[in-house]
Amino acid sequence: MSSDENTISQHWMESKIFLSYLIAVTGSFCTIQLMEKWRSAIETRDKFILLLLSSVALGGCGIWSMHFTGMNALELVRDDGTVLTVDFEAGLTILSLICAVGGVFVGLKIASADPFFLELEQEKRKNILVKDLATTAMSDVVNKQKVAKRIKLIALFSRLPRIAGGGLFAAVGVLVMHYLGMMAQRTQASMTLTAGVVVVSVLIAFFTATAAFWILFRALTFFQDSELLRLGSALVMGIAVCGTHYSGMGAASYTFVENGMGSGGVHFKGSQAAILASHGSLLFCYWVMTWSVASSVRNIVSMTSNLSKISKRDPGGPRKIVVGQAKATENSMRARIRGFLPGVDAVDLTAKAREHPSLSDVMEMYLVAHKEAAELEVEGGQLL
Repeated sequence: MSSDENTISQHWMESKIFLSYLIAVTGSFCTIQLMEKWRSAIETRDKFILLLLSSVALGGCGIWSMHFTGMNALELVRDDGTVLTVDFEAGLTILSLICAVGGVFVGLKIASADPFFLELEQEKRKNILVKDLATTAMSDVVNKQKVAKRIKLIALFSRLPRIAGGGLFAAVGVLVMHYLGMMAQRTQASMTLTAGVVVVSVLIAFFTATAAFWILFRALTFFQDSELLRLGSALVMGIAVCGTHYSGMGAASYTFVENGMGSGGVHFKGSQAAILASHGSLLFCYWVMTWSVASSVRNIVSMTSNLSKISKRDPGGPRKIVVGQAKATENSMRARIRGFLPGVDAVDLTAKAREHPSLSDVMEMYLVAHKEAAELEVEGGQLL
């Protein structure tokens, strides 16, 4: 048989490439919603379940399912036009799924400890901002634009080791999953990997995973009211996932061999794997999103019911609770202002902050708490 007859060309199906991207975006969007719910969870059990679901949504659905759909977007065609049938070995395929979910789980666990993300560690977040702002000259404090810009830069780009560490573990999991999945191929061809392209795919995996985690744990934390940003973030994360996958696929070249990539072990057809992965991942994300919304609604209904019961016993009870919380926040902020800036008149500083709301993140929080407490006191008839 001549060398030309051994040549295999690679043909890509655009429709399956688009479907793989849609799966990656869906898994990413589901993960964003779950991690926002994780951030406000209190119970350790709830946080573990949400983190595990997020890992399955991103690692299992957004990455692993996208991987098999993307693998089936590639057709291996001989010179005579024969399209080779590609099967997958079951053991390596299952192991690749475990690696993807496990790597993402560890990555999310590390990155979720970022103090700018944790809902229950807002005190640490404010301390970091104020500490990093300590080098700002008092003459610049009233410069609204300068301080606001520095706050934003500190909040978005400082202290990133946890996010980078999480991205590293996620990237390792994704890379191991990807190349195990390629090794699981069973067809009449031998596969050769180009070392240079493999190195490029490794770098792409790390930087895209870190960028995705930065979006998830830092950018979205400071723009929580933007649904458009959530969707845009999922679209960008989908590009990152697909970029890692298809750069890795680009490292492979194939040559026809009668018994090329092995035939041992239990295996299944690639087309079946793609259908199962794509349908299963979309259904999983749908069920999880439905559960997330339903549980949030149930919590709101439960809280409303409890407040209604309190109001029946004491008509002013609910408002006392809210006013008390606002007062506590105001007093806490006032104490922090004095502690952070010793020797500075808190009343005078508060007046300056009213003129320049972007004085610092701490000032803004203090003013909001002060304003809410004042409005509630007037409306509630000086309940406290």
